[in-house]
Amino acid sequence: MASTPVIVALVAGLAAVLSGGFWVSLAWSGVRAELLQFYGIYLLMFGLWTAGIAMAGANLSPSSGPLTGPMLVVETGFLGASIALFALASVVAKVFSPNARLLVLGLILLVVLYSVLVQGGFLPAAFELINSDIFVTKQSYVIVLGPVMNIGLLVLLWMVRRRQRDILWMVGAAVVAVSQLVVIPLPSLRGFTLALAGASGGVVLLGLGLLEREIVRPARERRTQSEALRTVTSAITSLRPLDLVLEDLTRYSSELLHAEIAGFFLLEGGQIVLRTLRGLPRNYLGRPLAVGEGMAGTAVAELHGQSVEDYAREWDGENDLPFARDVFGAAMTEPLIYGGQAIGVLLVAQSRNGRMFSAQDHALLQLLAEQGAVALQQSRLVAEQRALNQEVEAGRRQLESVLSSTESPVLALARNRHVLFANPSARALAVRSGADLDAPAGALIPREAIPKSLLRMEREIRRHGSYTYEVNLAGRNFLCHVAPLGRSRTEGWVAVLNDITELKALDRMKSDMMRMTSHDLKNPLQAAMANLELLRDDVYDGAPVEARESMDAVDQQLQRMYRIISGILDTERARVKTVHLASCRPERIIEAVAEDMRLFARERGISLWTDCPAGLPDVQCEAEQFERALGNLVENGIKYTHSGGEVRLIARHEQPNVLFEVADTGVGIPAALQPRIFERFFRGHQPGMEQVTGTGLGLSLVKAVVERHHGVVWFESEAGSGTRFFVRMPAADGIKD
Repeated sequence: MASTPVIVALVAGLAAVLSGGFWVSLAWSGVRAELLQFYGIYLLMFGLWTAGIAMAGANLSPSSGPLTGPMLVVETGFLGASIALFALASVVAKVFSPNARLLVLGLILLVVLYSVLVQGGFLPAAFELINSDIFVTKQSYVIVLGPVMNIGLLVLLWMVRRRQRDILWMVGAAVVAVSQLVVIPLPSLRGFTLALAGASGGVVLLGLGLLEREIVRPARERRTQSEALRTVTSAITSLRPLDLVLEDLTRYSSELLHAEIAGFFLLEGGQIVLRTLRGLPRNYLGRPLAVGEGMAGTAVAELHGQSVEDYAREWDGENDLPFARDVFGAAMTEPLIYGGQAIGVLLVAQSRNGRMFSAQDHALLQLLAEQGAVALQQSRLVAEQRALNQEVEAGRRQLESVLSSTESPVLALARNRHVLFANPSARALAVRSGADLDAPAGALIPREAIPKSLLRMEREIRRHGSYTYEVNLAGRNFLCHVAPLGRSRTEGWVAVLNDITELKALDRMKSDMMRMTSHDLKNPLQAAMANLELLRDDVYDGAPVEARESMDAVDQQLQRMYRIISGILDTERARVKTVHLASCRPERIIEAVAEDMRLFARERGISLWTDCPAGLPDVQCEAEQFERALGNLVENGIKYTHSGGEVRLIARHEQPNVLFEVADTGVGIPAALQPRIFERFFRGHQPGMEQVTGTGLGLSLVKAVVERHHGVVWFESEAGSGTRFFVRMPAADGIKD
């Protein structure tokens, strides 16, 4: 009997030394301090238990007196190891709070204190020697507290069995607990020795399990996470279609987390829709969930993952899937967040009897969600880019087809005048004009095709978005429209040439015909007016009333015909005649127009006012034409103003222009007539103004003259409230070629 405890103690000592090496490895790898503390306390108590067995076995004698000390060491080590192992298991399984574990540690201190008091003779020893074996009496606390702690440990291990992925440490702890229950039927040195023999193997398994849990598996999981990250990154760079990316994310989640059920919900139109699923019937695909419903919808709403250990017991919201409460055990969801917004959510779950998910599982799911969000958004962007490229390519082909089929030459030029595009009509014109569109930049465009003032072209393009000028190529006249190429920065120009050769010929024929017709009409008209004037001088005073009225009517109609012909000729001259500009003082123009119109205004009972401050800058104009245009505006104002009204002729400076204004208090222009008043021969019929006669050419003449002088004319009018015409002319110092 004496040799058996010693042999067992030697074996247990080897197990303790080996476990001490395990503790050093854990400490070196930097595991949780709390785990190291309780594991160290357990090994210390186990060593104390082993030492007590060795001392008791070596000194066994017929007297119980000398054995009190060794047995107290055995009791203290045995009970301390039981309490410390319970605390260690609670730390590993994370089931008790730190305060509860500190309470367990306090129990160990009480055990040690009790042993000290017994050894010091303050409390009686509870041992007796029977048949060469030392028995613990029923009064010893070990008989009750030891089994309670071991049974509690077994219950704890059973409770956390589903939550743990590493079972080796649990097997070791269970072996130790079961071995220590031997002291219930055999509360003696022999029982403690048998318990130590069984616990020695459990201690080694426990240490190996802790190494597996805290060092080996995390390293393996880090490698798995790296592989998962590499796999997902590969999916990102492969630019796979969206549906394949979703399938990959679901498959990776299922395989890497060893989940029996996995699904992916995609955010679409304010709700999440199940797009992929593993482990359940595929007829659930397409099922929508509102944001905030189910674990998946809650993850999207809160931008935070959700986790439960028992879906039926812990989740009190809407079901993520039909029959989820009957099927799901442990479940986790993690939103895919991109740019601060959720774009989808991953869901993984175990069956009702499946294992629990660990914190490492949740971390891996977060990693998959983070990388999956990038892969998903990348896939969407690629799909959008492909669709956009297809749309652009279709538009390009359509535009190229249109430009190729059009008869007007079209050219696209880079800033260095290199031809970017030329339709067949442009290339045919280039051949006829001797230009080579494929020549080096700068040598391909004929000089006569380039505007005389590139600076003016650039300025007009910046102001109005395009520039138009005439060019003669290959004996044909073209109207060239130039527009910039590029939005934020001008990268070149697009030129469209419209052949106006026939139009110009027709225009010349029309102008020549009108001039010839007007001239031919004017000569006999002037002769008729002269003869009528002679006739009036000879017979008007002595003629009957009817004859005088007839002569007046003839004179009126001849005057009207003369104004019509003069208006036609003036309009044609204003449109085609070269303008000879000279610096003119605005006050001289105002004075000349007012002088011409003052008699006409007095006859109509209209007050004519002028306002032209001194010091206005000169305007560049041909005085006769410009005065005629302003005179037409004043004449119209007088015609369409009732007697007693007024007309104002005003000039003022608006840097860098001079603004002329003709305002009347007349009948105004109805809104329906306003869009057409500058058209040739258009006359609007206004109530109360039936007596006003005219040709409908006055305002068209004004517009032609002003535009020939690089000015702008517009008006503001309201029926019954008068009219204001404005003519803006560039100041002489603001005109540049």
